[in-house]
Amino acid sequence: MIALPPERIPLVKNLRADIAIDPLKAIFDKLGQTEPLVAPAHGDMHATNVLVRHGDAILIDFEKLEPHFPLTYDPASLEGGLFVEGFIEDLKKKSLRPRSS
Repeated sequence: MIALPPERIPLVKNLRADIAIDPLKAIFDKLGQTEPLVAPAHGDMHATNVLVRHGDAILIDFEKLEPHFPLTYDPASLEGGLFVEGFIEDLKKKSLRPRSS
């Protein structure tokens, strides 16, 4: 069975979260048996494919349009890209230093 790594237990408790994995696993097991919702997807969603003008977001570059992708594909791609891009900018500014292994 999956267990929470011991070094993470204080952090989880500090956030007042439950350290039990079984209830969370049950939710994932139940959701894993459902069919995902699908819709047309941009297929290449990242910050440079979203232009913002006067408060409107305009999507561009539809070369990789897909007719049947999971509904969450584009939002997850955009959010993941923004997350990584934020760290890249921090690295460039030397405000974040990678650990050497």
